[in-house]
Amino acid sequence: MKKYCSFLLLLPFIFQIHVNAQNKDSLFKVATKLPVGTRVVKATLDLALLYLATEPDSAISWSSKAIALAKTVPKAEKWLTNGWNSQG
Repeated sequence: MKKYCSFLLLLPFIFQIHVNAQNKDSLFKVATKLPVGTRVVKATLDLALLYLATEPDSAISWSSKAIALAKTVPKAEKWLTNGWNSQG
C-alpha cells in the first residue's frame, strides 16, 4: 500500500518533468526558427525562466538574447523590461 501511495504522490512531479522537456523543445524551435518578432522574444524569455532553476548561466544567456531581440522589435518595451527582470 505504501508503494502505491508514494507513486501517487510522485506522479505529478514526474508528469511535470516530461511537460517541461516538451515545453523547452517547442520554445527552442520558436526562439530559433521563426523570424524576429514579439513571439520570438517571449519564447526566448520563457526559455530563460525555464532554465533559471537548473542552469542559471543558460538563463542569463537566453535573457541576454531576449534583451537584444527586444531592442530590435518595435513595441517590445514590455519584453525588454521582462528581460532585465529575468537577469536579476
